[in-house]
Amino acid sequence: EMQRSLVGSEMCIRDRNVIKEALDLRDRYGGTVDVIGFGPLSAEDVMKETLTYGIDDAFLISDSQFADMDVSQVAKIVAAVIKKLGPYDLVLCGRQAIDGDSAHMASMTSCALEIPLIAYSDEITEMKDGSVFATCMGDQMAYKVEAKTPAMILSIREKNKNRFPSVPDIMKTYDGTCLLYTSPSPRD
Repeated sequence: EMQRSLVGSEMCIRDRNVIKEALDLRDRYGGTVDVIGFGPLSAEDVMKETLTYGIDDAFLISDSQFADMDVSQVAKIVAAVIKKLGPYDLVLCGRQAIDGDSAHMASMTSCALEIPLIAYSDEITEMKDGSVFATCMGDQMAYKVEAKTPAMILSIREKNKNRFPSVPDIMKTYDGTCLLYTSPSPRD
C-alpha cells in the first residue's frame, strides 16, 4: 500500500470533476459549495486552488495526530466536520483518492452521517421536493436512483469539463481566505 507521506499535495482529476459538478448544481439550484480536505498542512495550496474555481469555503482538517489513521477513522472525523458546518443537502465525493486509493471514504462517511449513499453516479439529473435523482452505472447498464436529502453522492463522472479559475477568485483566494483547522470542529 502506498504511504500517504509519499504522495504529493495535488488535486486529483476526480476531485476536479466533483467540484465542477457541485458548482453546476449550485448554478442550477442555488446554495453554497464548501470543500473539506483532510491531510497535512502542505495541502493548503490544494485547498486554495479549490477556491479559485469559485468554491464558497474550503476547510482543511490537519493535525499530526491524524497521520496514521485508517479510512474509517478519517470518515468519522470528516462526518463530524460536515455536521458541524451545518445543514446540507448533498455531500459529493470522488470515486477514490490518490493517496490511500481505497474507494471506501464515501460509504464510510455516509454511514457516519447516517444518510443515504448513491454510489457510482454518472449524473445528478434533478433535485426536487427533498429528493435527489441520479443516473448510476452498473454492469453494462445505467439505472436511475432516487434518495431523500440529505444524501451522499459517490460520483464517477469523468466527462465533466473543468472550470477554469477566474481572476477575481484567484485574487480572493491568495488574500488568505482559506480556512485551516486542526480539529474536527471548524466553526467553534
